Amino acid sequence: MGSITIVAIVVLILAAVAVVIVVATGSSSTKDLIPMKVLGGPVDASGQLLVINVTAQRTLQLTGIDPSTQTPTWQTPYSASEITLGQTFNPVSINGVAIDLAPTGAAGDPTVQVKGVDVASGNVAWTANVTGVVSDAPATCINDQYFCFSFKPVGTSTYGAGLMEISAANGSVLRVIPNSQRALGTNLYETTATTPAVMQISSAGTVLWTKSQASIFGELAHNSSGGWNIDVIGSMNVGSLGLTSTTSGYDMSHFSTTGFPVATGVPSWSTQGMYNCMGSLEFLTSPVICKANGTVSAPTGNAAPDFSKVTLTLEGFNADSGAITWSQPVTNVEPLLINKGVILYDGNHIVVSVDGNARVLDTSNGSLARPGTGQLFWCASNPDLAVIAPPGFSAGNFRTASNHYTPCSVSGTTSSTTPQQQPAQVGVTLNGKFFWPTSGGIAYTTAAK
Repeated sequence: MGSITIVAIVVLILAAVAVVIVVATGSSSTKDLIPMKVLGGPVDASGQLLVINVTAQRTLQLTGIDPSTQTPTWQTPYSASEITLGQTFNPVSINGVAIDLAPTGAAGDPTVQVKGVDVASGNVAWTANVTGVVSDAPATCINDQYFCFSFKPVGTSTYGAGLMEISAANGSVLRVIPNSQRALGTNLYETTATTPAVMQISSAGTVLWTKSQASIFGELAHNSSGGWNIDVIGSMNVGSLGLTSTTSGYDMSHFSTTGFPVATGVPSWSTQGMYNCMGSLEFLTSPVICKANGTVSAPTGNAAPDFSKVTLTLEGFNADSGAITWSQPVTNVEPLLINKGVILYDGNHIVVSVDGNARVLDTSNGSLARPGTGQLFWCASNPDLAVIAPPGFSAGNFRTASNHYTPCSVSGTTSSTTPQQQPAQVGVTLNGKFFWPTSGGIAYTTAAK
């Protein structure tokens, strides 16, 4: 799967006989904690841990952590600029250099100076001749030797607006591709056109094609303004767009997943349902389609969306043809659709409810297993953290964090010990320790052997 760009701009927004198979049980040692408010990460950056965290002043900083001592060794101010508030993102580095969107003004000013930071020392490796506003999360590109992001200049600038391609080695600008607004997937960008459109960038950093969103995803009110979740699987882009907001709510049957080749952008197949539940199940190594039916009423005030009239079936699929390979109705609808209590064992196994019973679903083949007695899992959540956002942002002063994880039982009860399994979807293993993000900071424990 490609780099993760998950958005939940609009918060929307199950019964079969279980196979009796007991999954292995076991637990590891208790955890320790590096206190901080984690927005993104940790990631392995050339043997160092990188985290984007929120300070007590509600600003962001890029933090380097020595995994051998489990202590932060440097911090530098970071800005989310005008990256969509509902979009999650992690630190990005190439060959020991991390990109820093360094703020140039007061908190809430989206203007940034783009810098490269040496991940071992925290020293500035280079400062690019690029000052302006960034509207999507930086990603690696062009054979993982460049940083790419959508950019708008502020003041006098050598470069115009568009997709900026900057060398990780020295900060030089290779090119700027006009009309880029924000990333929807790996090398796939929404354009600034009045009619919603996307453009595909090649592995060499040039435009392959530009097409309207409707020509790919259909005319049924699909629009990236309502959210998106798109990955590259093999030679295909596979994913979903959100629905245009209405006052009457959302007909969940209108969501669709489309497969379209990276090379051409011509859709090969489309089927009802949301790719990876629009991001809640993005950690899966064997992705699924979440086929929902029923209507979610538009919430009023602080009321939560009502999913009581929604049914949900999870489906495996072939990315090349769109053929459904297995199908499983489930009843834990709300947790799966809005990432409210998703429970996983590893990258292929999640806990679902079937006929009122908890079962472990293998998303690689659709098989079900009974959880073992005392078996431990990982409970996922992606909380909203209070920040100082640029003026005029409609979503208010918060940013959605990348998934946090808590050791838990099959029922979701928090455990003081960690599961035996330490999947890469949850955390990072470095220097004999396993590190993962929690609500209280970066937790760590002895790495599994």
